[in-house]
Amino acid sequence: MAQATFPGRPGLIVFSKVEFHGPGEEVTGGLFAIRPGDEQPQQLTTRPRDYAPSFAPSGKQLVFRRFDDPGSGTYAFDLQTGGMEQIASHQGDQSPAFGPRGMIVISRFIDDSYDLILRTRDGRVRRLTSDDGRDLEPVFTPDGERIIFMRDYRKAVLLSLRRADSEREGLYSIRVDGTDLKFLRAAQMEGFDLDVSPNGRRISSKFTFSPDGRKLAYTNREGLWMRRADGKGSPTLLFGAHYGTQQPGDSLLIQPIWQPLP
Repeated sequence: MAQATFPGRPGLIVFSKVEFHGPGEEVTGGLFAIRPGDEQPQQLTTRPRDYAPSFAPSGKQLVFRRFDDPGSGTYAFDLQTGGMEQIASHQGDQSPAFGPRGMIVISRFIDDSYDLILRTRDGRVRRLTSDDGRDLEPVFTPDGERIIFMRDYRKAVLLSLRRADSEREGLYSIRVDGTDLKFLRAAQMEGFDLDVSPNGRRISSKFTFSPDGRKLAYTNREGLWMRRADGKGSPTLLFGAHYGTQQPGDSLLIQPIWQPLP
C-alpha cells in the first residue's frame, strides 16, 4: 500500500481482508470499508486478492491492485456509484497511488525490474524512473508536486549486477515530471507501506493518517486499530479479527487507508 492522506474531514477507512476457510486456496475477501464507530464493515469488492487501495484527493474514488486470473490489473472504484473500471492490465503492476489532478502513479515491471510510471487523467502514460533497482511503494506528496518511493537492489545483487558507489537503497523522491531525483534517507524495504501526512511533513511506514492529521489507523493480527497521532492514550479496536496460521476462521486485515471528505 502507498497512500498520501489528503487534507479533509475523516471519512471511511478502507482495508483489504482475506478470510481463510480451509487448506490451499480456499479463501474469500476483498476490499472493505468501515467508519469509526460502526459495528461491521461494508464490503466493496469480492475478490480476495484485491490489494493496495489508494484514495483520490476528492475521496470519491480509489484505485487498487487485483491479483486474479482472469482479471489481474489496476482498477478504479467509484464509491458513490459502486462502479469499477480496469485502467491497466499489466501483470507486473504494483501499488497504484492516486494523486491530485487525476494522476495515478504505479510501480511497473519493465526491463526486468520495477520502475515508476505516471498515468494522467486522460489515460496517457509516462515513465518516470529507469534504474537497475526496484522502485516500489510510490506515494504522492499531498500537493501533487513530488512522488516518494522506496528503491532497493536485492534483485540486482542476486543477478550479480555491477553497482556504482552512488547507488543507495532507501527512500527517494522525484518530481512528477521525472526530474530532480533525490535520495532522502537509507531504509530497508521490508515492512514498508508508505503514507504521507496531510500537511506533507511526516512519512509513515506502518500507519495511515486521518485526513485531519489527528489519528492513525493500522492493522495487526488482532484486527483494525485507531490511535492518536501524538502517541497519547490507548489504541481503539475498530474491527476485530484473528490471524494465526491460515486456519479456517482466520482473517488477515492489511493496508488500511483513510478517506478524505470535503
